[in-house]
Amino acid sequence: MPAPTIAIDLEAIADNTREIVRRCAAAGVGVFGVTKATGGLPLVGRAMLRGGVQGLGESRIGNVRRLRRGGISCPIMMLRIPSVTEAPDVVRLCDVSLNSERTVLRALSAAAEEQGRVHEVIVMLEMGDRREGATAEELLPLCELALAAPGLHLAGLGANFMCASGVLPTIPTLEALAA
Repeated sequence: MPAPTIAIDLEAIADNTREIVRRCAAAGVGVFGVTKATGGLPLVGRAMLRGGVQGLGESRIGNVRRLRRGGISCPIMMLRIPSVTEAPDVVRLCDVSLNSERTVLRALSAAAEEQGRVHEVIVMLEMGDRREGATAEELLPLCELALAAPGLHLAGLGANFMCASGVLPTIPTLEALAA
């Protein structure tokens, strides 16, 4: 019996990505394509790039390595908080990462300095999804740390919705995020 296979329609991925990018651009929103469901398959990443994404997102450093080895040179975002031990690889392979821990920010800054780079960070705020993020009280000190760290650039703030526990992005939760 032959092994199971999955057929991936790369043109459909490119076309669907193009439509998503078009709709988001009309609202002033840029798009990163996420390749984690395909294990960082470079062919899928290239199809999303043909569709117009600004970069790619991944949650596993091994998948990022696969993308880079496959010739992908666009910006790549680490979609989860890296571990301290991953900091050197994250700085070397990823352009931006999501963060909410002081020790990780310090490790990323040190790794960036050692590599002569500046690493972009997005500080995450916990909005009830319980996936990752700082409390409201921790947010400003983390941002101050990122702003002061020589190897980091604070690229923005972020929050998760509908990821771990299914918290919906309602008007009240988005107003709380804006506040």
